[in-house]
Amino acid sequence: MPQDKQVAPLLSPTDMRREGWLDSLRSGLRGAFAPAPPMLPAPSPPIAPMMTLGYQRPQGMLSDGNINLNDRPIVRNTDGSQSTEYSTSFGDQYGHEILAPTIVNGRFLTPSGTMPQEGTPQYNDMLRNAQGHFEQTGENMGIFRDVPSEEAYAQRVHERTMQTSNPWRTVRNIGRK
Repeated sequence: MPQDKQVAPLLSPTDMRREGWLDSLRSGLRGAFAPAPPMLPAPSPPIAPMMTLGYQRPQGMLSDGNINLNDRPIVRNTDGSQSTEYSTSFGDQYGHEILAPTIVNGRFLTPSGTMPQEGTPQYNDMLRNAQGHFEQTGENMGIFRDVPSEEAYAQRVHERTMQTSNPWRTVRNIGRK
């Protein structure tokens, strides 16, 4: 058998880097693929409601919320009811759905700190303020793949709160604005 064929030696990653092989491969492929979507922030440590709903991340949830839903101040509503959570959701530039609170530091995100009547300009301002609060602070109740995943989770949070032994803790969830 003739021995005149040469076989290229295997290169280690260090040798490839040293010889510029890997860089030339990367530059040759640059532009051949669509850019990767931006990375989501690293998931925060699971905080309630994950502890209450079970530790398994709900279907469609991309990132856990970062506010403690089990230790929220009680807000007394003008109709006599009480709330600890009242949420809205909105889409971000990547097509994800953000579930954000409209109650922050024990007050609705309105000038008066009280719940406005649904459908009023003050109510719509509150929803915009919730999105602005998220953009400034990153506080959220979870980031989701899509609207149905967000709505299913919000319903579970609502049901969880309705089943607690404390009758003063109620949740109102408004879903999408």
